Amino acid sequence: MLDQEEKARRRRAEKLAYAINSIEGVPVSDDTKQLADKWVNGEISLEQIRQELIRKYKVETASNYEKYHTDEYKPTPHEYTED
Repeated sequence: MLDQEEKARRRRAEKLAYAINSIEGVPVSDDTKQLADKWVNGEISLEQIRQELIRKYKVETASNYEKYHTDEYKPTPHEYTED
């Protein structure tokens, strides 16, 4: 069980992480927020969060890879390329 001081420290770390993501323009998913809340309350470790996010985004990445790496997918060239 975490004491209140440790929970407060973790909550500050969580808010800082969200602020950094916001500055970078990267939204935090609801799934990630739920995992972070569990960490703040001492229910899971940072390692468990890491493993869960890797598992989740590996599946999404694989799905996106299949979607965009087909013969039918033709990306639009960017304005700054000479294609």
